[in-house]
Amino acid sequence: MTRKAVKRGGLTSGVPERGAGSARVEENTDKMHGGRARGRVAKQAAAQKALAPNSRKDGVPEESGHAETEKLLPAAKRARVEENAAGQSSSPSRASEPNATQLQPDVQERCKVLLEVAQDLVKQLQPLKFKAPVTHVYNPLEYAMKSYMQYVTRYGGRSGIVLLVGLNPGPWGMAQTGVPFGDTSMVKDFLGIMAPVEQPPKVHPKRLVYGFSCPYKEVSGQRIWGWARDRYKDPEAFFNKFYVMNYCPLAFMEGPNGKLRTPDKLPAAERDAVVRICDEALTKTIEVLKPKLVIGIGQYTSERVRRCAGDIKTGTVMHPSPANPATNAGWAGIAEKQLQDMGVDLS
Repeated sequence: MTRKAVKRGGLTSGVPERGAGSARVEENTDKMHGGRARGRVAKQAAAQKALAPNSRKDGVPEESGHAETEKLLPAAKRARVEENAAGQSSSPSRASEPNATQLQPDVQERCKVLLEVAQDLVKQLQPLKFKAPVTHVYNPLEYAMKSYMQYVTRYGGRSGIVLLVGLNPGPWGMAQTGVPFGDTSMVKDFLGIMAPVEQPPKVHPKRLVYGFSCPYKEVSGQRIWGWARDRYKDPEAFFNKFYVMNYCPLAFMEGPNGKLRTPDKLPAAERDAVVRICDEALTKTIEVLKPKLVIGIGQYTSERVRRCAGDIKTGTVMHPSPANPATNAGWAGIAEKQLQDMGVDLS
């Protein structure tokens, strides 16, 4: 595959050097967004502290929690909740540990390409326009790029793994943390990732971006990363076998309640524009990682996977969303059986 380096807005892709990575990621990402984050930090920190204590409501599904959000809205409007002052400056202990796998030059090179693919996605998706009923579009690869870079450089770049492909960000998952299926507690406590999160250009009042202080749970993320934690104990053991990504980085919201709209439900012309760009990114990712198996999480994603995987074997696992009643009987057991039926060794 021919690869040309992508440089956009001052952010040059690549794997940060150990020890200096955190500062370099912050500097480069600030450049990409024109330094917008620095001007907001002081006034946003105060509001974030007001939102974080005593506001967590365990077990809130992706589509619930609006009443609690309304209670928090006045404080959020005063300062556009950002920077997650209650601890983002100090990452969990695992995040500071060196990842030996990432020191291998071939892994580093593949991580660079994965970041270039993400930056190219941002560049190509930015000009797209979406008509009503869509009113708000979030792209966490723009405002949560710092944590996404941590995810890629810490756990990406392995070849020959099983690639798990989700559809697009959930409102309390990747839309908050920048990590696929990124339930806040799982990203911090299991993956050991934490970073400052900015704000989308236009924020829906029912879909606020709290970053790593999000008081709501992403049920799909709890199920996927909870399964990885329970089976493999350590994230390194999981990522030696699997890698998780999303097909599309955009979250679409409509109406006063912020109802979610998935990419496959967009009008044909809008959907085709998104699909063309995201198919290209998925194809590049598959070419880089050379997985032994590519699995779509859910039916529509599986369809896109089959179109992009070439000669590589593909498959499907049930999506863990609580909107599907079948998952509530035990998603992990269902998914494991589906994986084993495809010949995946889970040991």
